[in-house]
Amino acid sequence: MPVRVLGINGNVHDSSVALLEDGRVVYATEEERLNRRKHFGGFPEMALARAVEEAGGWEAIDLVVHPWLPWRFYRHELAKNLLRLPGRFFFHLHQLLHYQDQMAQYLLIEKRFQEDPRVRRFAHCEHHLGHAASAFLASPFRDAAILTYDGRGEDTSTVLWAGRGTEITPLRRFRLPHSLGHLYAVVTRYLGYAHDHEEYKVMGLAAYGRPAYRAWFEEAIQLLPGGGYHIPSSHLEYYRGWAPRMRDLGVPATDGTDPDQRQKDIAASLQARFEEEEHRRAPGRGSHRRRRRRAP
Repeated sequence: MPVRVLGINGNVHDSSVALLEDGRVVYATEEERLNRRKHFGGFPEMALARAVEEAGGWEAIDLVVHPWLPWRFYRHELAKNLLRLPGRFFFHLHQLLHYQDQMAQYLLIEKRFQEDPRVRRFAHCEHHLGHAASAFLASPFRDAAILTYDGRGEDTSTVLWAGRGTEITPLRRFRLPHSLGHLYAVVTRYLGYAHDHEEYKVMGLAAYGRPAYRAWFEEAIQLLPGGGYHIPSSHLEYYRGWAPRMRDLGVPATDGTDPDQRQKDIAASLQARFEEEEHRRAPGRGSHRRRRRRAP
């Protein structure tokens, strides 16, 4: 009998469902394709119903997986904001309440499936592991180095993995708050686009500019010995308006306006520095190859 796994991404932006059968994707869709609500962030009811129908009913699904570890996610935010609470009380209190609500949304998903008698088994998995698995296990490679970038996972922003067969092992983690994904989101919003949704537009815009703001982004993404990176909060924090150093780039763009040359150059500078950082992962790939040769 085939093994069917249903993955669900719900109560967060771009809710979606995917169905795998013996490791092959047989169905996948975002809820917005069915309910016609762009970037829908609620529970993917319609996508879930279609996936279950495609599987042949709940009795044919062996496992439901959600790509977040809620308690690790909240523990990180709790520790970070409690330590900083005396300095900016209302800001960090707001952050705590925000992430508490987000964890509650993830736990509602867990409750729904664990209490449904039709569901055989439910599990959470680490967010970055979900990204790594979706890339590696669907690839033609038996062995690979895997690099995952995101705005955030539970407590990490970037992870280097080793993939072998069906096993994926973390080699190095880059911890929050230093996040290339968050910086990309900050600049996306600054250029007049929707962060967490329209970063691809900034990538496209970069092709029309030149890296005239390279010095600013060299300060923003500081490359450290040994392959790490550091992003100062002065360039990154944007929850209460713009980060202080964002003012150095000029006036933020207005939503819906055509980009001028300055905005194109900012996008090009961001992309160039991001790619420079990513290319430094080459030593990690080499060390993975050496590790693989030594393995029995």
